[in-house]
Amino acid sequence: MNYEIEVVGDLDFVIGFSLSGIKGKTFSADKKEELSKYLSNMIKNKEKKLIILQNKLYQLLPDRLKNKISLSITPLVIVLGNKESDDIKFMIRKVFGVDIL
Repeated sequence: MNYEIEVVGDLDFVIGFSLSGIKGKTFSADKKEELSKYLSNMIKNKEKKLIILQNKLYQLLPDRLKNKISLSITPLVIVLGNKESDDIKFMIRKVFGVDIL
């Protein structure tokens, strides 16, 4: 089974991951419905092991989807771009050798 990492954010957020070979999907803040549908499908997709989601897009999601994200184990969804994400950014930098933000 091939597990994948997916990055979801705006262009500036995704490009750093793309440079290190991690696939990303770019969304703008005005595409809330499209973003919600995409993330709902991603959570159902067990091929994805890790989804890295930009905090400013996470804030646009409906509460029901935020709850699904918080309960998701596979894939694990990490929200980056807030103060709590500093430790996670450090771990990603250590594993991939790339400073993402």
